[in-house]
Amino acid sequence: MMGGVLLFVGLLLAILTEPNVGFVVGGFRVSRLPKTTKAWFGTTTAKHHWRLLQLAAVARDEDADHAGEDESAASDKGVPSADDSYKDHADFVVRDCLFGELGAVADIILMSFYKEDLSSLWGQVYRMAELNRLQQGFPHSDYTKHRMLVAVARNTVSKPNKQLSNRKQDTIVGFCDIDARIPNQNTGFQYNPRPYLSDLCIHPDWRRRGVASSLIEACQDICIQDMKKGEVFIRVEAANTAAVQMYERLGYNTITNPTGQDETNKEGKPIVMLHKNLIAENETARQTLQSSTRCTADR
Repeated sequence: MMGGVLLFVGLLLAILTEPNVGFVVGGFRVSRLPKTTKAWFGTTTAKHHWRLLQLAAVARDEDADHAGEDESAASDKGVPSADDSYKDHADFVVRDCLFGELGAVADIILMSFYKEDLSSLWGQVYRMAELNRLQQGFPHSDYTKHRMLVAVARNTVSKPNKQLSNRKQDTIVGFCDIDARIPNQNTGFQYNPRPYLSDLCIHPDWRRRGVASSLIEACQDICIQDMKKGEVFIRVEAANTAAVQMYERLGYNTITNPTGQDETNKEGKPIVMLHKNLIAENETARQTLQSSTRCTADR
């Protein structure tokens, strides 16, 4: 019933107002719709908007369905669990994200990348659309090509071997995605290098506490040890000088798009691509990749 009400109210507001609405594209990114009602009616984005509202209702239901999913299911499949931490710090722990934690991740994404308040109607629509995107892309298998990581506040980390239902007190304070898969649909960019780090976001109360750099370092370790890759890429808005400077401090360099395309996001803002050679600064990485190459050649 509530899903139907949400769809009706959301569609009505879309017709009467001029929101900057987003929609899901293949589970990889949220794009932006035209800002004017005239442009909105003059394109096929009305269908996308209706689809966004449908997905929002579905995502909300799935979030509730998986809220009690326990960690033993992941353990039985031999995949990383919430007790497999990569970076252990005094205030927080970096580890693999569990499916049932994606709702908390969606909240942080909304706080980091959207202007809408989480308590508003459009905030909830965007939040559920992001949740759907995360659920669609969640790495249920093939952890050597795709991972989602979270930072969890140490004072809320549950004891090992407890079910996810007992982990609801865990506080997710950061998130990022590292993906070595080749895109199977249009991403909006001509150049799509991999591995690609995306969706790095930190809860506002936990910024400037080393969470972002720890998530990035964990992704770099995964690139070397699990994905057997010696580099990593990321895109950042050119105007976000704080983020660009952070990556530069961590050894990333701005690179030129080999296609010659001047990249912008859906709002028309310029984007820069940054790259890091993980082998150049890490002898362990070199040895790991050389070992991997020898094993592949022996097969």
